[in-house]
Amino acid sequence: MVAAGAVGTFVYVKNGDEENGRYFKVSRQNLSEEILVTGTIISQESLELSFERTGRVSTVYTDVGKVVLPGQILVGLERGIELAALEDAKAALRAEEAALEALKIGTRKEEIAIKETAALETEQKLLNYYKTIPQTIEDVSNEAQHSVYKLTDALYDNDNSNFPTITFLVSNGQIEIAAKEARSEAGAAILRLSETVSRARNGLQGDVSLLQAAKEEALIVQNFLTAASEAVNNAVNLNETTLTTYKADLNTAKTSISAEIVAVENLTQNIASQEIAAIKTRQELDLAKAGATVEELIQAESKVESKRAQVDNAVSTLEQKLIRSPIRGLVTKIDAKVGQIIMTGENAIYIISPNDFQIESYVPEADIAKIQIGNPAIVTLDAYGNDVKFGAKISFIEPGDTVIDGVPTYKTTLQFDKDDERIKSGMTANVTVVTNEKTGVVAVPARMILREDRDSFVFLKQDDGGTEKRKVETGVRGSRGFVEILNGLEEGETITEPEL
Repeated sequence: MVAAGAVGTFVYVKNGDEENGRYFKVSRQNLSEEILVTGTIISQESLELSFERTGRVSTVYTDVGKVVLPGQILVGLERGIELAALEDAKAALRAEEAALEALKIGTRKEEIAIKETAALETEQKLLNYYKTIPQTIEDVSNEAQHSVYKLTDALYDNDNSNFPTITFLVSNGQIEIAAKEARSEAGAAILRLSETVSRARNGLQGDVSLLQAAKEEALIVQNFLTAASEAVNNAVNLNETTLTTYKADLNTAKTSISAEIVAVENLTQNIASQEIAAIKTRQELDLAKAGATVEELIQAESKVESKRAQVDNAVSTLEQKLIRSPIRGLVTKIDAKVGQIIMTGENAIYIISPNDFQIESYVPEADIAKIQIGNPAIVTLDAYGNDVKFGAKISFIEPGDTVIDGVPTYKTTLQFDKDDERIKSGMTANVTVVTNEKTGVVAVPARMILREDRDSFVFLKQDDGGTEKRKVETGVRGSRGFVEILNGLEEGETITEPEL
């Protein structure tokens, strides 16, 4: 629908009391071309909000009709587990941040003093273990001598020769030979033990290899005592009292030498452990004095970033249990109910923009070519009558058509020039779109133009009272029925209504 407006000069010529004709004196006019359409007020943003995760609704924080702000929590699901996970992640982050800060600051004097004390203590303990090596080896030597020379002396003749003999008969020849050879080897082991004791007393302090040597000699003595016990168990000419005495002495000897072997093993293990501890405490002291290296700082910073990422992930997981408003909006509907299980993607709450409204209208095909994005418009709303006007502009024209009642139309959106609290969603809007405006152009009333096929003509008044049919080129059609004349008429000429 097209409307227009302009002001012109009409001349009435009378012959006596009768009107002979109606004329129009051509003049310059201000023309505006307009299109009238109706539309509906809609919100620019209408949102249906849902959760990213399934859960039970714990709280609804707003009500229908309330205005909510961007970021405001609207609905929440139960999230105790997620909150606990977030607090754990934050605690871990704080710990790593503290460790990094400590590295940057460096070790305090008090901490260095503590580490120095720890290093000295572990080194002194190691030194004390080293000092017990000679005595431990001497104890092994003494016990070996006592076992071989005292407790088993009655079992052998020619004890310290290369060919000792047994003082009683043995029923098994192989056992007897093994017992004799073992005695000879035990004697040699005792001699080597004496040399080891001398080396431990007079040699390098802390020579742990001497402990291993002493253990090996003790094992030879232990093997001898086992062989001697086998011989006694197979004796054939010993009375019961003697046999019992021999067995008791052998058991005493085996127990004693086993205890000495264990003592050597324990001291060896203690020394090994204490050497590791001494090295560690000394390294810790050196590191504390030296301060953090670049690599250590980088590693610590990397740990902080890793924990920070875990916090971000925990926050993200927690946020999936909340619906926040993405805009400043008006709550129009709430489907979520406290205690309800709500599924992922299920609509929970609806909001619209409270003030950012636009007009949705449909322009007929006949008029669509006359409008373009940016065209201004005057809008009246049925709710307030024609005296209340609002400014607007065309913001979007949908390229595809929509057929309404058999007529192709094009969906056209208009934005209001400014917010106004009187504008409400759903109101009916009457829109006048100004598609073209021209100032000071030659124009005549449309009814004075005769159209024949594709050409336009006017009738020019002659001085003799007659008329001249003249072809003209027309332009914009104004809002009050005036039409722009591009060519064929001059300002000041007078035309008359077409002769039919």
